[in-house]
Amino acid sequence: KSIVLDKEPVGFTGGIREVIVNGQDLELTETGALDGANVGDWDGTACGYKVCLNSGYCHPIGLSSFRCICPSLWTGLRCQQSVHCVNNLCQHDSVCVYNTTSASYSCLCSLGWIGTYCDQDATLRTLRFTGNSYLKYKDPKYNSRNLMYTEVSLNFSTLSGDGLILWMGKAHSGDNDHLAVGLQGGYLKVSKHLLFEGTK
Repeated sequence: KSIVLDKEPVGFTGGIREVIVNGQDLELTETGALDGANVGDWDGTACGYKVCLNSGYCHPIGLSSFRCICPSLWTGLRCQQSVHCVNNLCQHDSVCVYNTTSASYSCLCSLGWIGTYCDQDATLRTLRFTGNSYLKYKDPKYNSRNLMYTEVSLNFSTLSGDGLILWMGKAHSGDNDHLAVGLQGGYLKVSKHLLFEGTK
């Protein structure tokens, strides 16, 4: 019986800033992971740091959603778009900024994008997980390191009391060897299963 979660696993909801496994700082980006789903950027709350731009007011809706109330010259989900640049080339939910002096606009890129029109990928540093999110990594030193020793360091924050944060195991293996780290009832739970030791 796993002590990470005594019931059916619940996906982690919260933010993870850092994961270090065996001294290796995992690159928590869309290009650093092998695979993943439903992962976004996170600042701690639905109405966190500058969610609504240009003096817009953020109205929280539950724990994970919000609605921005925009001042008269701004529009968009986050009050990010000037009413003067409704038709523009800015991409990926970037902000069109109208310059009254030059009668032109520029694009302020949303997280993860750069370039004149926000059409080039950028990297993420702190990731937001929504309960059904995941990142998958391959240990590049798996064949050359001491497999009897694993060190994990995490830096995370969450409002959820339950969730699986980390699962380490061999893919497509029937022996169920693993190291798991999670939260249950607000407490950190760690579980390991080694074929020769059993679950602890």
